Amino acid sequence: MTAAHAERLERELARLVRLRRPGVRLVAVERSRHLAPSSWAVEDLEVRLSDGSVVQLVLKDVTREAPGSGARTVKPARVFDPRREIWIYDNVLPRVPESAACWGTVTDEEAGIHWLLLERVDGRPLWEVGDATVWMSAAEWLGRFHAKFLGAPPRCAVLMEHDRHLHRWWFGRALALTRNGANAALSLRRRETLMRLAPLHRAAVERVMGEAPTLLHGEFYPANILVDDDGPERSIVPVDWEMAGVGPCVLDLAALTSGGWGEDDRAAFVASYARARAEAGAHCPPLAPLLESVEAARLLLAVQWLGWAGDAWRPPTELYTNWLEEAVRSADRLSA
Repeated sequence: MTAAHAERLERELARLVRLRRPGVRLVAVERSRHLAPSSWAVEDLEVRLSDGSVVQLVLKDVTREAPGSGARTVKPARVFDPRREIWIYDNVLPRVPESAACWGTVTDEEAGIHWLLLERVDGRPLWEVGDATVWMSAAEWLGRFHAKFLGAPPRCAVLMEHDRHLHRWWFGRALALTRNGANAALSLRRRETLMRLAPLHRAAVERVMGEAPTLLHGEFYPANILVDDDGPERSIVPVDWEMAGVGPCVLDLAALTSGGWGEDDRAAFVASYARARAEAGAHCPPLAPLLESVEAARLLLAVQWLGWAGDAWRPPTELYTNWLEEAVRSADRLSA
């Protein structure tokens, strides 16, 4: 962060303190590196106030990539919009009690500033939790969230349209990236596999797009879901809404259930989702066809990941998934 931006940050924090705590003023701000991995620059802030209290915040700069993340390389221009996550925190999440509290947002196009100031959540990412009941809680959170917007999601130019055109584009991009991959043998294997999967991918697109639209998190992966078990009740707090948009609910469910869980566990997570969605007053398909749609959506997401950056980029080891193998497994289950 430049010196000018650091001064701007203190001014914005002072303004937010006046708004949120009338009669209280900002005394000092201590900044430190946020330890959790992120695509974008994230800092922990310790905000000291004149009444003696201390507020723990997280600053996310959605225009400045984290060192070594390769975010600009990985995220295609078509899906990147720094205004999107800010819009979600300003306009949607205040209506969702189970979400990270936002202290404020700052957008200044001329200065290149798009900042989120969030209250720190002392939780673990869901991928670190081996207890299946916690994953069911995450599925229930998602069911309640989708129910709020099912059939009538908000519309805004910054939101993504997770539609058939986007997923056909992802497939074409994944295929194109096999022509100039750094590893010729891997690129050839990917290309041959994608060509074999093309008919199933087209069918999966149509299957998924038959589901009712809702507001999507867009990347409801376990790495983007924090679990806080310290309070009297377990809290599920999704973060990183950079790909939020409108589309079929099963895309978020597929993200949650991708990875190494067995079929019985995955079915239990989807059943928990369906139950919570129905209890929230929204229609949900019977479990069997819903599971089939989720499987089709997992194929779409696997291909989408292959379309991010080919073999030129890999996530941190603890978050790595072989998406080519994931695509093949989903295709095999769909064609069984």
